Amino acid sequence: MILASRVMKFIARHACHYPSPRELQVVARHNEQPYSPYIHLLGAHALELCTHHDGAFAQNKLLGAYALKEKEYSLKLILNKLGEIDVGGERHISDPVKRVEWVGKLCSDLHSLVASLEQETRKSKRASELLLAQLNEVQERNDSFQEELPKVTDELVDLRRKRDWAEAAKLEALSHPDFCCYC
Repeated sequence: MILASRVMKFIARHACHYPSPRELQVVARHNEQPYSPYIHLLGAHALELCTHHDGAFAQNKLLGAYALKEKEYSLKLILNKLGEIDVGGERHISDPVKRVEWVGKLCSDLHSLVASLEQETRKSKRASELLLAQLNEVQERNDSFQEELPKVTDELVDLRRKRDWAEAAKLEALSHPDFCCYC
């Protein structure tokens, strides 16, 4: 803008003849010289800003691409591991979303089954505790009977002896009928 106004002033001063292109170039160079370092610095600064901006933009894009690549790798791993899961013979499910739904349903069913089995286990434990209590009672009675068995055996032996003695006395009495009649 300043350069154009100087050129116009020069043309106005020398209005009688039109300057040649060569003269205009000389005037332009002459007017350009004081601003030349600034123009060069501004151009370099603008180039640096553009380069820095483009570099930062490219770096952000590159970081975004790396992040997407990592996510893609993670998703591939998840899909591979998901494909390896045996979902009760349902190998034909290839859609990952349906496969996850199936695995979720399977987990829910297994959770319900575990809860049911835990309840059955508690019932079985209670029943076994009751059976153990009954077994302990029977064992106590058996121990009591084992303690009384020698006493009963001794009484039985004593009763057999008395019976044998009574039998012998009866036979003796029957063998002497004359003693029986005098009674």
